[in-house]
Amino acid sequence: YPGSGELLLFETVCVAVAALIGWGRGRKKRWWALLGLLAGVALWSDLLFVCVVVAVALGLLLRAPRIGWPEVFGGAAASLAGGVVGMLPWLAVNVPNVLFSLRAIPRETVGLSTSTGNLIREQLPILAGGAASCGHAVVPAVVADAAMAALLLALLWTRRRTLEYIVSGHWTGISQIDVALLVIPVTAALVVLGSVNANPCNAQSLLPIAVPLALGAASILVEHTRWRVVAVAVAAVWLAVSAVTATGTLEDSQPVTTLGAPIPTDLAPAIALLQAHHATVLWADFSLSRLLSYYSHDTLAIGEYGGYAGFIHRQQQAETALNPSWIFVAGDPDIAPFLQACAARSIKYTEYAGGGVDLYSGLTGTLEPSDVFTGSEAQTS
Repeated sequence: YPGSGELLLFETVCVAVAALIGWGRGRKKRWWALLGLLAGVALWSDLLFVCVVVAVALGLLLRAPRIGWPEVFGGAAASLAGGVVGMLPWLAVNVPNVLFSLRAIPRETVGLSTSTGNLIREQLPILAGGAASCGHAVVPAVVADAAMAALLLALLWTRRRTLEYIVSGHWTGISQIDVALLVIPVTAALVVLGSVNANPCNAQSLLPIAVPLALGAASILVEHTRWRVVAVAVAAVWLAVSAVTATGTLEDSQPVTTLGAPIPTDLAPAIALLQAHHATVLWADFSLSRLLSYYSHDTLAIGEYGGYAGFIHRQQQAETALNPSWIFVAGDPDIAPFLQACAARSIKYTEYAGGGVDLYSGLTGTLEPSDVFTGSEAQTS
């Protein structure tokens, strides 16, 4: 998942800076400004970082009486200024374009029960290391969910003093690690209530939870208790299962189209082919379209078919263009119905091959996915 490394790095650093502010450095505005700058750059990298921003803000708000309200208000202003500076590149692109990055985010509304089911059945097992991807489980989903539930229960037990403080109204009694742990409920709430996980295979929406879970597991292992040996044994088994999962993921990491045709791992030659023949508006399979957009730095107007969600602006460009080109992975079964549709409508074309793809350009008529395919493949989100 592009950007995952940066998100986890920024999350770790931001939580560490927030801990310094909440427990000793809150009177120095330079720390607040640094926190805002880091958060701004992180949001520029991945808007999912908003989960961390909300959790950190909530944690510092709980500590506000200890820090001092005047210092908190002044620090919040410094953080806001730092955040604006960090997000300047994002703002420079999006403000003149009416927040295009927000409007281009694929949206799919699902019910609360569906969103919760996706979280439990598919996404938590992937996050826990019990599954490599959707449908590729190393251990049953119920086992992975049980392991995750056991970890959370053990974590609640180790943080029982903090829970007592919160229930009794002594909110300032939270500790530094609790700021990180707040990311877990905030992310879960955003993912489920915001329908962010409408696609059950979209486990990357849970990435912010990884850092607090790692910290929580470490805090359990260092807890002086008679169950410590059991915790170490469970952690060892968990790491072994995750290693098996990771190995399988690396072996099966080549992306495929809707019908299973392998997509080349390096699409730079395919991009060069498109540029050489001035094919800038295209129709492509869902998976291929996303990878071509990534390799072309989102400079191509690629409409996708057969997927669950698309970028509205790009879809509209392909739908309204005059005779857009079509691109397929070499050997893709989708090529046959495309050629049949062209023959049925007496549409001529020029075929180019290279870089593991077949490009059909210069069509003499307009052809859309609904003219070629039926069922889910004809869907243009």
